[in-house]
Amino acid sequence: MQAEPNITWSELTKFVGQLNHDLRNHLNAIALQAALLSEIATDPEAKSEIARLREMSDEMNAHMQRLSASLARIQPTTMRYLAAEFVEDLQAKLGMEKPELAAQVEWQVSLGEEA
Repeated sequence: MQAEPNITWSELTKFVGQLNHDLRNHLNAIALQAALLSEIATDPEAKSEIARLREMSDEMNAHMQRLSASLARIQPTTMRYLAAEFVEDLQAKLGMEKPELAAQVEWQVSLGEEA
């Protein structure tokens, strides 16, 4: 059995931030190419499609910025959660949200102090 990778939140946000930065650089390059194409294109339909391409690139860039901003604000707090309590919570949630399915589940739980 392989051990789970131990990745800290700061390592994850740093990775996503760098990936986000790199992708946004490429999106900006696409936007610049589209701007150039728009300047040299003469066909009205082509100009319209180029404008649409630029809008899509700008929208994706905005999504990427929001992703970075939302990751920077998250400060998760970990806590010990006993496996037995988790299963009890899961049973209760299933009973509330899907009572017809909950009635069909036969739970066989034999947990100790695992968390």
